[in-house]
Amino acid sequence: LDAWKTATDAKMSSGMQKTGAEAQNHAKSTAPWTDRTANARTSIFGIAVTSTDKITMYHGIGMNYGVFLELANQGKYRVVWPTMDFIRGRLFANLTGK
Repeated sequence: LDAWKTATDAKMSSGMQKTGAEAQNHAKSTAPWTDRTANARTSIFGIAVTSTDKITMYHGIGMNYGVFLELANQGKYRVVWPTMDFIRGRLFANLTGK
């Protein structure tokens, strides 16, 4: 049972890391705004963090005005939420290997 848990945890962690990278790349390539400094686009992240009892994926914009891009102007410059909608199907595929 321990070997199964170890193998499953490794597969889940790998799948989450892959999905986080896909989310990051998708968001950076589809962000709907015109870059002025490229700071917002460069700061987009998608990472998975593994602890003893869970794996959590974080996806967002690292600049302090990222919340403005997501919420202002009726979501005209939104990129995080649409990416999560896009990546949802990829997550299952990455976790199951299908």
